[in-house]
Amino acid sequence: MRESHTAILERRNALDHDHLTEPFECAWASEATFYVYPTGPGPAVRLRAECSADGQRWVPHGADTEVAADGSGARLPLSHFDGWLRLRLSRSDDSATTVAYDVYLTLKE
Repeated sequence: MRESHTAILERRNALDHDHLTEPFECAWASEATFYVYPTGPGPAVRLRAECSADGQRWVPHGADTEVAADGSGARLPLSHFDGWLRLRLSRSDDSATTVAYDVYLTLKE
């Protein structure tokens, strides 16, 4: 049987500037997926996964994806990510509107 784990990385966190989630150790997993759900309407948010061998120095991993301004969520699946993962969230505009969001990370062996 495969092992799995779901971590809630952010809960209703207001994004008014660029933000990085806390690093998450996941060397045991072979698959990972970030899920990002806005908790209300707001500007679009760009997502970029970053990976690290040591949890200190980070490199981009894979292509960017976007959470649309219409409030729908986004899914960012990953593989070949080494020992640590985090997610970079960047606003796509400079409006004064803030968007709150939830971020989940699912891992599978």
